[in-house]
Amino acid sequence: MTDFYEFLSFPLSDKTPTPPAIPAIEIKPFMALDADGANVSMIKFASHSGTHLDVPIHVVPDSFSLSDFSAQDFVFEHPVVVDLPLDDAAIVMPEDLEIISEKGKTADFMLFRFGYGEIRKKDPLRYTTKSPGF
Repeated sequence: MTDFYEFLSFPLSDKTPTPPAIPAIEIKPFMALDADGANVSMIKFASHSGTHLDVPIHVVPDSFSLSDFSAQDFVFEHPVVVDLPLDDAAIVMPEDLEIISEKGKTADFMLFRFGYGEIRKKDPLRYTTKSPGF
């Protein structure tokens, strides 16, 4: 089997959409090549900014945090992408998941695509305030 890795993120920038309660990403020059011998930036952002992974401690007290996992825990052999177009602010319901029962039997990771990629580009406010979710 050939190893194949897919980059699943958007680049972070000061234009990255963030949810209403999350402050905007800040990227500021700290050192300059001409004056300091290297370009270095100060980057400030909340862990809920951009493409991210919510681990149990995000919503469950005394549970697993990211440091409880190794990088290898996030390498998958049988990932499945599920197209699940939903309306604004929709919550995934058990009946929405019935379509994945066969695919899900062999999956070790499932990604849900709600169709909001274009909305992220065209209407960042709608993307951050009305995206579907679990």
